[in-house]
Order: sequence, then structure tokens, then C-alpha cells
Amino acid sequence: MAPPPSRSGVVRGARRILWDVLEEHLEEAAFLWRQRERALVAPDERLEDLADGDEARLLAHLRGLVTGGAAAAERLLRPTLAAEEPQRTGVAAWSLLAMQEEDGTIPVLRAMETAEDAPRAGLMRALALSERPGLDAALLRSALCLQPWPRAGVLEALVHRRADVGPLLGGLSPGASPPIWRAALHACRLVPLPMASEWLGGAMEHSRPDLQEAARVTGLIHHLREPWLQCREEVEQGRVQGRVPLLALAISGGMREAELLIEALRGPLPRDEVLWALGFCGRIPVAEVLLEVLREEASWLAADSFATITGLPLDEPRFLEKADADEYDPEEDVEDTRAAEEAVAELPGPAAPDLKVRVAEVEAWWREARPRLDARGRYLLGSPWSAKGLVEAMERVSLRRRPVLAWELAVRSLGACQVEPRAWARVQRASLTRARDVRLAVQSFDVLMKRGI
Repeated sequence: MAPPPSRSGVVRGARRILWDVLEEHLEEAAFLWRQRERALVAPDERLEDLADGDEARLLAHLRGLVTGGAAAAERLLRPTLAAEEPQRTGVAAWSLLAMQEEDGTIPVLRAMETAEDAPRAGLMRALALSERPGLDAALLRSALCLQPWPRAGVLEALVHRRADVGPLLGGLSPGASPPIWRAALHACRLVPLPMASEWLGGAMEHSRPDLQEAARVTGLIHHLREPWLQCREEVEQGRVQGRVPLLALAISGGMREAELLIEALRGPLPRDEVLWALGFCGRIPVAEVLLEVLREEASWLAADSFATITGLPLDEPRFLEKADADEYDPEEDVEDTRAAEEAVAELPGPAAPDLKVRVAEVEAWWREARPRLDARGRYLLGSPWSAKGLVEAMERVSLRRRPVLAWELAVRSLGACQVEPRAWARVQRASLTRARDVRLAVQSFDVLMKRGI
């Protein structure tokens, strides 16, 4: 039997626990957890900013919570698993899982069973980020015993962890509930095509846009022709649903696909989505079109896409200025909901900080840079596109652009290089180090996409 607590709240016979310090660790960690989620889709931060900023401070507070041991788990962390805020449930779950003397897996999975969508998202993120030994095996054993929503969450976490999800997929079947089907489609990028095919076939024609989009993202990783043709046809006909078709044509790298996106900029499709996608094309004629948009609108989004192609150092003070005070309210927090949604979106879309572009400075820079670039080539951050450059760009582009480049890396490696852009920064960097040794296809997707289901 455990010794009773004294009036001070300290367990007799145990080391002294400073509860006020642990509670401060919990509050600070919850705040930084939320900040990190927002940073993951920041349009003006890079991986280095994340690693050295919010993430480093978050990990310090999480380690502080773990030092509380069993007493902290019982008094502070397990009750917090029932919180309504995803950042609090995430912090509590990660800390429990990090305590080797505690079996944190069981209470976290129990909390998954009863949690609403928002707190369940925090629990799922904790499972994805946890580095507890043996966690993959424990989750695989438990998943089939869970109800559909928590089971889907566990499967998503296993996909984020790049675990062997084949045994779990083998116990499921297409036509399951939508959340499980969507999670299974994400998992299909980690298994051979014969196993993935039975899930992908029906989803590509499904009436639910989320299932269709997930099937296309995964289908292109497997080099399937059908989803590629669907994406191309939708852009050609100006009836795109979601951003996957636009981004697929952009990362294809082909000049014909770039021309289709330029045409789409003048059509009925959402302008910001097209501008966002154009930045991934890498083509100089696209850069010239973006510069025209910039002249007309001084659009930060157009400048950001232009910079992604040409290497314009957009974050230098000479190119930017703050928006007018009456156009921006620093107390306004209406972005919270959208930021939370985008943080869990696989391919975040366009967003812009409250900055104005000094167009004349951009034009002056371009007059000097343009002669060095070949109109026939493809570029990324001002350098000729290459497999090595794609891996290196993952360190240099904004956090918001990284998921699209991670998708291109997965496609061009036929699934061999799959970097999870929401993992801890050091985990991502380890994946990128391994990616340097993998051979990537350089052809346009019209050439690559040859496989059938």
C-alpha cells in the first residue's frame, strides 16, 4: 500500500514533490503544445525556428512533468486526460507515456474511447509523438478492440509513426466507417500496392471528398495512373474539389502542367489556392506570371510562391513592411479555429502573415537574378531542381510548405522516403538524412504514373 500524503501534499517516505512547479510545467507545456501546433502551419517559420523555439521549450516542460513520477501521474496527469482542450490532453498523455514506471498506454487508450473530437486529437498527437519503447506493438494489439473513432485515431497515430500497419490493415475491410476508411487510406502508403489496392479502388470514386482526396494522395505515392488522370482532368475542366489536384500538377514538374495552372489562375478556381500551388511548379514562366500578380496586387502569397521558385530572400526587411495598423488587430484571435484545422490537415493551404511586399525591391532583385536562370529548367529556391535539393529544401522552406514537399519526396521515392512533417524536428531530420541515400525519380508525373490497380 502506498504511503499516505501529508498535509503539505507530499507523500511520506518519498522524495519531495513541488506541486506548484509541476502545475506550472503543465500550464506552460499546454500553452507551448498549442503554439507548436500553430507553428506547424506557419507561413513564415522554418524547421530551425520550430526546433530551437516552441518545440525546445515544450520538451523542457514535458521532461519536467515526467520527473514527477507516479505521484504526478496519479494526481495531475491522469485527471487531465479528461480535459476538453486538446493541448492539455496531449501534454498529459505524452507525459504518461514517457514514464517508464507507468503503463501510460492503458489510460490514454481509455481516454480515447470517451473523448470528444478536439481532446481526442490531442491524445492522438501524443501517441504519434511518443517515443515509448514497444508502443507500436501495444497500439497494434489494442486497435481492433476499440470503437471506430478511437480505432481510426490509433491507426492515424501509427501512420504518423511510420509503423508496420500491415497486420492491422489485414484485420479491417473496405467499406468500414468513414473515419476508419480515411485512416486506412493514409496507412496504404506504407504497405505494398496489392494490399493497398482494395482500399484505393472504391475510394477514388467515392462521394465523400475526404476519402477521394486521401485516395489520390496515396495513389500517387504508388504511381497509380487513375488518380493522376483524375487530377489532371479536373484542373483542365476547372471543376476542382479540394487542393490535391492543383498541388499534384504543381509537384509533377512538367511544363504542360505548369501551363494548366497558369490557365487556372485566370479561371473560376479559388485564386489563392492556385497561387499557392504555383509556387511548387518551379518553372520560370510561372515565376514571371507571379511577378505580374505581384505588380497588380502586392500579394504576399504571390511573392512567397515566387520566392519558392526563384530563391528571393523574402524574409529580408528590404522586401517587406508591416500592414497598416487599421488593417490588423493584434488582439484578434479568429485564426485559432482555422489554425487548428490546418494543423491536422495533411496538405495545408494558402495563408499569409500581415505584411506588405515592396514590389519595386522585388523587381530590382529579379533584374539581377533572372539572367542566371534557364527558362527551360525547373527550380527550387533558386537552384536547379534535383533530388538532393528537394531534401535540402525541407530545411529551408516555410513550415507551411513542407508537407507538400514531403508528399513530392514520397511520390518520387515510390514511398521509400516518407517524412512526417508533424514529428519532432530531430525525428524529421533523421528521416531526411536517410532520404539522401535514396534514389528519386525526376520525370514528370505524366511519365511516372503508369501503374494500375
